[in-house]
Amino acid sequence: MALFSTAPKVAAMVLIIRVLVEGFGLAHAQWAQVLILISLISFAVGAFGGLMQKDIQRLLAYSSIINIGYALLGVAAGTQVGVQATLMFMTLYVVDQIGFFAILLSLSRNGRPIRKIADLAGLKKDRPVTAVALTILSLSAVGIPPMSGFWGKFYVFGAAADAGYWMAGAAGLVASVVAAFYYLRIIKVIWFDTPEFDVTTDKAPAGAQWIGWAAAAFSFPVLLIALTWLEPLTRAAAAGVGIG
Repeated sequence: MALFSTAPKVAAMVLIIRVLVEGFGLAHAQWAQVLILISLISFAVGAFGGLMQKDIQRLLAYSSIINIGYALLGVAAGTQVGVQATLMFMTLYVVDQIGFFAILLSLSRNGRPIRKIADLAGLKKDRPVTAVALTILSLSAVGIPPMSGFWGKFYVFGAAADAGYWMAGAAGLVASVVAAFYYLRIIKVIWFDTPEFDVTTDKAPAGAQWIGWAAAAFSFPVLLIALTWLEPLTRAAAAGVGIG
């Protein structure tokens, strides 16, 4: 299910790159302004809308809005570096999202799925490894170095600054700081809150558990090794777009 929700976003981003950068490269100054505007709107809606959410899946939906804004910021640069930044960001983003959804969809209590952030209280006692994995993925989403989320934003903001869109990049940083509050709230509930009732988390499907744990392990520390081959791969893919 997580794969089905993220795959269309990746496909759409690749299509946007192909159409705009390859097909309308000479009109970059015009369409870049539109993408920058969409990015800024995505930052505002995703960051501040997510602050009001108590439902985990809705919160992740608002987080996705912000992340699409980051990806579009790299496309707006209109350079090979910008395309590479977008590809790198989307690759790391997809891994984090798959991990998040795999864990959240595997969590239930008394046969009822966990949907509210408050329902994560007590997870550290019932499922300590899953609690650690969810914490790593949350820190990655915030962009804490050296998690994968940090590197994705690092590439995007760098490409935007090189193209002269440093103010849009600064807006993205502000959105990231605002979004950090709701991810840190997840961590706080997991590790410091106690459940309202004495309940026990149900045993999760092994497959979902391992996917979530693997995604968290990739975010840190496996990524530190994976960057050595991810960077040249995304650079080669960006070079295939045919821009300088």
